[in-house]
Amino acid sequence: MRVRCGNCYTTVPLHSGEELGPGLLKAIERDLEPCLGKRWLQNESKKNIYS
Repeated sequence: MRVRCGNCYTTVPLHSGEELGPGLLKAIERDLEPCLGKRWLQNESKKNIYS
C-alpha cells in the first residue's frame, strides 16, 4: 500500500499475519522523516501511554 504524509511517500506491504522486519520499519521511518521529524517512529514508541 502506498502511504502519503504531506509531501512524503512510503510503501507499506500488506501481508496478513506477518510482522514487519526491522529493516522495513527503518525504511518507512526514513521515508517519512522529512514530514514527521527525525526518529519519529522510535520517539513515538517510547512515549508513556499512562502519562
